Amino acid sequence: METRTITRKLTYLGCMMKALWICGIILVLSACQDNGMAGKEQMTNGLTYQTETFTRQNIVPGVHSNLRSIWNYSLTLTDVEVIGNVEITALVTDSLVLPLSSLKHNDMRLKKPYMIAPGTYDQLQLSASQNVYQEAAPNQVDPLVYERIDHTVPEGKYQLQALYNGQVVYIKLSDVQTLDRILGQ
Repeated sequence: METRTITRKLTYLGCMMKALWICGIILVLSACQDNGMAGKEQMTNGLTYQTETFTRQNIVPGVHSNLRSIWNYSLTLTDVEVIGNVEITALVTDSLVLPLSSLKHNDMRLKKPYMIAPGTYDQLQLSASQNVYQEAAPNQVDPLVYERIDHTVPEGKYQLQALYNGQVVYIKLSDVQTLDRILGQ
């Protein structure tokens, strides 16, 4: 009789432990969804920010080159919080990968690879560029060839490509503001 009572108590205790474990998981998942960052935009996997300024500007060089134009992209994020190790690798548009040319934290240029450690940052500034060529004449430079990926981005939209805990993730960006064109001589 005592053995049955002990077995029933252990079974009951095991069920209670499972229920507590499930409740704990539910609490952790709900805390992950609302991590106290009300008012911030959740980018993707480990990076949150308050505001974003995203611009592009077309620079048209002189006529003595097969380089037709250079699109310069500039992205500024403010009040950034990084939850895990994030390495921002490129700007992606129309399945074209544009490598980052610089990453600055409060006007201090960071070195490649652009690994951002966990913490809070007042401001992050990123830039990239895309060279657009016409067909090369015999004495002109060969065009840069940009990497293409299978990940599709809607036309006219942009995303950041990043590594978060060893996995490739894509961070959606707001619409880009186009600045006035600069003409070369």
